[in-house]
Amino acid sequence: MRKAIAVTIAGLMLASMLTSGVQATPEIKKAFDATYPKVGEAKKTSCAVCHPSKSKKKRNNYGVALEKAGVTKKQKWADDKDAMEKALKEAAKGKSATADKTFQDLLDDAKWPGDDKEAN
Repeated sequence: MRKAIAVTIAGLMLASMLTSGVQATPEIKKAFDATYPKVGEAKKTSCAVCHPSKSKKKRNNYGVALEKAGVTKKQKWADDKDAMEKALKEAAKGKSATADKTFQDLLDDAKWPGDDKEAN
């Protein structure tokens, strides 16, 4: 029984390490809130900033931009807050779904940058 549990735990740990994608960890949410405080004041931030549905495997256009900027769960964001802020600012340069607006334009207006449509 112990061996089966150990094998199961090892398998789950291996699967979690090999899975890529954006991960809305507390560190990333904290960095987002610190970088864009007006957004959090206007509307409480949540997973929906980057994910259009309950499935965290699906991302909206902003979530995809974050991944392209290097925000993956392989990164240890708690250890490198400067890199996280840099990645957030890099993603903000991207074109949003709103006509003639970048993600940064929406963030400056205290709006969530992503839309509610799946982009990946």
